[in-house]
Amino acid sequence: MKHPPGPSGAHTHPPDSGSLAVDQSKEVSEQLQPIVQELNRLIDRLELLAGHDDDSEEPDAPGP
Repeated sequence: MKHPPGPSGAHTHPPDSGSLAVDQSKEVSEQLQPIVQELNRLIDRLELLAGHDDDSEEPDAPGP
């Protein structure tokens, strides 16, 4: 069964279409939280090792 596009142009699903329930979505989000925190920590460490600072707006290469 085809569904009409939603307001943003994406297709919509009826409420009983088998999508994740809100509680399942929250559970997955809670499981991913430590992974996201660890990835952010690793990114910060890599930037520190590379000598980059998030606040600096220096270009990677000199302009023409």
